Amino acid sequence: MRRLSLILGSRFGRLSLLFGGVGVAAALAVGCANGQTGGSGFGFSSSGSSAGTGSGSTAGTGNAGSFSGNSGVLSGNGGGTSSGVLSGTFTGPNMGDAGVCDGGPCMDFPADPVPDVSLMASDPQVPSNAAMLFGAAGSGSMTDGPCMAEPADKALYPYNWLRPRILWTPGTKAQTLFEVRLHSDLELNDLVVYTTHNYWAMDKSIWQAIAGVEGGFPGPLVGQPITVTVRAMAGTTGSPAISNTATIEIAPAVADGSLLYWTTASFDTNAATTTLQGFHVGDEGTTTALTPSQVQQGVWAGPPDGGPFPTSYPVPQEPVGCIGCHTATPDGNFVGFTAQWPWPNAIASVQADAGAPVGAVPPWLTSAAIDNLGPNTNDSNWDGPANKSGQYGTTVGSNN
Repeated sequence: MRRLSLILGSRFGRLSLLFGGVGVAAALAVGCANGQTGGSGFGFSSSGSSAGTGSGSTAGTGNAGSFSGNSGVLSGNGGGTSSGVLSGTFTGPNMGDAGVCDGGPCMDFPADPVPDVSLMASDPQVPSNAAMLFGAAGSGSMTDGPCMAEPADKALYPYNWLRPRILWTPGTKAQTLFEVRLHSDLELNDLVVYTTHNYWAMDKSIWQAIAGVEGGFPGPLVGQPITVTVRAMAGTTGSPAISNTATIEIAPAVADGSLLYWTTASFDTNAATTTLQGFHVGDEGTTTALTPSQVQQGVWAGPPDGGPFPTSYPVPQEPVGCIGCHTATPDGNFVGFTAQWPWPNAIASVQADAGAPVGAVPPWLTSAAIDNLGPNTNDSNWDGPANKSGQYGTTVGSNN
């Protein structure tokens, strides 16, 4: 059974996750118990359109056929039928057909082993005769084989997901050299890497070649089983030990979504240390989404440099001095957050492609609304501007 868990929400502030299985520790204990012993600016975007419904036929053995969201048709040349609702406007290449790679086998996996670029100069290095040490593909014994934790068997990857990571535990402490092998019946070659680590991540260019790129067509291995195995050598003699096998598949669908989170570089939360960071599903890093200096809305608060609190009315607007607790607007284009003491609120754009620069005040936010985002000075517990010193108050009461 394929295992795909997605948490989806509004365009902004949603996070999509894929879990290869439920309970990795439990899976390790059960799956490896037999015969083994332990040893840029930030712009959020999404697009899509709806289409009709329909039914059709799918190919028998290869699941070949074309998919059209406009017509809602699944069709092919083999036996079997399917029907259902198709959404989105999308037409992709035939999947599951050996002719998908210009009428011949696919050549996305290189003929030679790929180097493990994660190996540092200080790490134990892979011997030049590693391929000879391991011998023919699949040879070896399951006794004391490595226990592969990731990916989980039958894991399903959206085609815009992070490139697969392979993680395993050596079967014995003596195992220090490993072969990772990925096989697809559509590929002329297996993808092979030799490493002294107990983990490896597929090269991004290879992943995009077999899976596709978001906004384009899915790759040739979408919908096709890909088997992953790890073999281990203990020294330079003897036969390799073989891990459990995981069969994964790439889904002809994307995992949409993005996430923002608050960070600070210091316990002194100020304009120089607090930011909102963000990432999209499929990103391999984060980027700065909003800094206090980008926020164009002023706030009724103490100056960022710690000067006296404003006491006159109308209240002068001070620059935002820090970013605190935050939430997104439903459309995902803006974020509301709490600024410096006494915690007024501000709203700013986080979408460079939403018609307003990052940090801009929403066009629908009036000056009266901005006043209402400030602290409530009518609160009976307020001890701010009314105190005799004209400095910061000592109690905030229910405004805290």
